[in-house]
Amino acid sequence: MMLYETRFLIALLFTSLIEVPVAYVLMRFLFKVKDRFRILTVAVLTSLVTLPYLWFVLPPYVDARLYVVSGEFLVVISEALLICMLLKLRLDKAFFVSLVANSASYFFGVLFL
Repeated sequence: MMLYETRFLIALLFTSLIEVPVAYVLMRFLFKVKDRFRILTVAVLTSLVTLPYLWFVLPPYVDARLYVVSGEFLVVISEALLICMLLKLRLDKAFFVSLVANSASYFFGVLFL
């Protein structure tokens, strides 16, 4: 049986491998953010900041039946706010980036993990 912390680290790596490229492509090519290094930094940072809360802080406070919906909702909102603040991207665009990146990682996570 794999430790919960080990599963978290695998999920963090998997999430980053999916969300960072998705967020990068959207911000760089769809929304024309110029600074590639800042895009990558913010894309990595958002997962590093939000995923531990999703795995370690939220579970004791949310009913298991609502965990996925409420957890993903909070992550999308939190990451959108971070993207908006750190990249000066409009909130609607930041929300779109966060929603698409998190949807992709959730979908592929369910599919492969």
